[in-house]
Amino acid sequence: MADSTMSDADKIRQKRLAKLGGLPSNNNASPSRPATEPTTTAPESQKSPAPEASGNPFAQLGMKEQEPERKPTQIKIRPRPTSPAQKGVGDGARPRSKPRETESLETWQDRNLRAIFRVTLNPEETRDSHGHTLKFLGSTREDMGHGDGPLLLNIEVLEGAITEAASQAPGNKPFEYLLTCFKRVSRGLRNGRFDGDEDPKRDVLREARRLCMSYCIFAVTMPEMFGDNVSTTNPLVDHLLLNPDCDTGICTDFLDEANARIDEDDSIRDAIVSAVEELSTRLGAIDMLGDYTPYIIGLRNLLRYPKFAISITQSTMWAPSEIEAVEIETKTLLGPFFRMSPMQLDVAKSYFSAPKTRDRGYIANAQNACRVTLRTLQEELHRITDQIVRSGPAARSRMLDWYALCVNKNHKKRAMRVDYKIVSSDGFMVNVTNSLDQLCEPFMDARFGKIEKIDVDYLRRSPRVDITEETKINADQKTADDFYAVEASGTTNFISDIFFLTVASHHYGTEAAQERHSTLKKTVKRMEQDLVAFETEREKYASDPRYLARFEQEVTRYKTSIDNNWSIIHATYGVLLDDLSQARSMQFMRYVIVWLLRLASRQDLPAKEQLKLPLPTEQPDVFSTLPEYFLEDIVDNFNFIVGNIPHIITPQQSEEIMQICVTFLRNSEYVKNPGVKSGLVTILFYGVQPFGNSSRGLLGDLLIGSPFAQKHLLHALMKFYIEAESTGTHTQFYDKFNIRFEIFKVIQCIWSNTLYRENLEKEAKVSKIDGSSPCALEVVSEWPTAVQQLSSARLVWGLVATPRWSRGRLEIIDHTLTHHF
Repeated sequence: MADSTMSDADKIRQKRLAKLGGLPSNNNASPSRPATEPTTTAPESQKSPAPEASGNPFAQLGMKEQEPERKPTQIKIRPRPTSPAQKGVGDGARPRSKPRETESLETWQDRNLRAIFRVTLNPEETRDSHGHTLKFLGSTREDMGHGDGPLLLNIEVLEGAITEAASQAPGNKPFEYLLTCFKRVSRGLRNGRFDGDEDPKRDVLREARRLCMSYCIFAVTMPEMFGDNVSTTNPLVDHLLLNPDCDTGICTDFLDEANARIDEDDSIRDAIVSAVEELSTRLGAIDMLGDYTPYIIGLRNLLRYPKFAISITQSTMWAPSEIEAVEIETKTLLGPFFRMSPMQLDVAKSYFSAPKTRDRGYIANAQNACRVTLRTLQEELHRITDQIVRSGPAARSRMLDWYALCVNKNHKKRAMRVDYKIVSSDGFMVNVTNSLDQLCEPFMDARFGKIEKIDVDYLRRSPRVDITEETKINADQKTADDFYAVEASGTTNFISDIFFLTVASHHYGTEAAQERHSTLKKTVKRMEQDLVAFETEREKYASDPRYLARFEQEVTRYKTSIDNNWSIIHATYGVLLDDLSQARSMQFMRYVIVWLLRLASRQDLPAKEQLKLPLPTEQPDVFSTLPEYFLEDIVDNFNFIVGNIPHIITPQQSEEIMQICVTFLRNSEYVKNPGVKSGLVTILFYGVQPFGNSSRGLLGDLLIGSPFAQKHLLHALMKFYIEAESTGTHTQFYDKFNIRFEIFKVIQCIWSNTLYRENLEKEAKVSKIDGSSPCALEVVSEWPTAVQQLSSARLVWGLVATPRWSRGRLEIIDHTLTHHF
């Protein structure tokens, strides 16, 4: 009945206490007694009486009462007794470990050879202590016989053991098995403990390593000796593509051993060359979207050894003379490596998908990604070529032969109408040009200290560059043939070879890519206009589903072609805007400029003399018979850079640009092609256009302040102003207005300097006295007055190049300007 006398609050409290202290939740149990007796170790006299425990709820939880305080334990530290005298061995001292028994050389040899090759002579033994599968050598066991003692593997039977073990290699890959064995024995030699170089244990491992290397070469050159199911392809290729640090990658130890034995074993040379040829062939099947990096690393690891580099350049695939231009990229040894470029169609489509729907920011980012990727590739290509060049005279000569092959087979890249199916790709030639630019860097110092080493008679001494069909600067074909028919004496140095090859490579590489870029833009513009015209004819085929489907198919194909062209345009432009590559190109062109000025002026420039004009009346044959692309490349290169990325031009380069423009405009008879001379005017025109914070552009301040320009520039401009009347082309009537407009803008920039006006007035008076070209100078002498009317003249010059103006109206304007000024 206790439940009836307890309040609800007490019941709830009892339940909680039951949960905490393990009390039963049964309501019939007495709340004053716990269900179990509390367990304690205290004596019976110290237990609390039952009534008190029942009155204290915490006692029901089994909690002890507070114990009386104990006295702190005192710790007594006694001094350590003096150690007795050292006891003898027999006086109860701790016994030492039993020394290990000395292992015999035969036992050590057997144990290590089994571990290296993972073989056994016991048929019941299948795994070693590390869990590796062991190969049972049954034939070797039979050859060793059944003597009284244990069967121990030794060097005398190792060759047969290697052959038998390699025949049992997993996956029928004997080379992989032997390579891993070679790595294990190399680690043993490197990390083992030996008693000097004469230790017989070291000799055992050295012999094992020698045999491993020999049978590795056998696995490459004679794989049939290890079984009929072994692959006949060169296994070196697969392992060259792996990381050298992994178990199956070609490590440095392996290459060191092969390099040390290549002179005495020709099969090593054959194996290396065969591996590189197959490596190149495999790379030719992929593009930059694939994993091409292992191929480059594999080749570079081999070329670190001069003997390998010499052997590789002796391959029949190196530079075959009968090969066509389009096949150089795939059928020469280095072709597939230089073929990688973002300018390939599939790669360009990947970077610039749906190009007409992309904004400028997206295209700029994609172009930057192209440049970064290509720059990394070009650095690797330079390491490859540099290693070959430094390997010795023989390898260096064959490297130059390969460059010459790339240049001489691609003369048709600068034809008026290029068939891109029979020439090398632009991406390939751009990589070749960049590689040659980097090889030129060591001798291109800022003070032109090595410019004298560029042989002026190089083209008369069996040159690698073929200029037979090239247009000359100022000589006809017969004159040039007669000049080059007389062979010069002496030998050709490396600097001359690389200099002339680089000039030619710029002509067929970078400059050809620039020309195709501008041509593609015109082609795409015309195709887009044609597409609009096609769309207007859709209604003609709407009534017949068959014709309509064919029409849609052709329109889709045409749109795809336009998109592909736009992708190539963006990729090409992105590659050409690479600051680092163009800076190298500018540095090289600066050397070309100074070398041409030395040749034409017959002066020791720039170290001992300053350029003096006019040039000698008699032109040097060595200059006039040079290929025209020496000047043409300078013009095209600087026009592109000044018009697109002028910020990379340094003040020192600006000085040389100004000098060559003024020199060959002042002495225009030195250059036969009017297009090249008009290109020099275009360089000056772009140079005075506002750029950045300079309102006068890159060359404006230089033209105003340079004493050389103050003395010769105005005379040179007016001389060509008259010559521009006839350019020799079918568009010469319109070309002269563009040329004269550019001359006008240059004169407008420099006219603020009064020295130009004074010099012009002096020349006009001298010309009246001499009777030489009175028309131009008398006309120009009146310009100080006419310049007051520049605003109206500027309007006229701006309109003369407008296509909508008729020929008659242009003639009237030209006649008026000539008589007005």
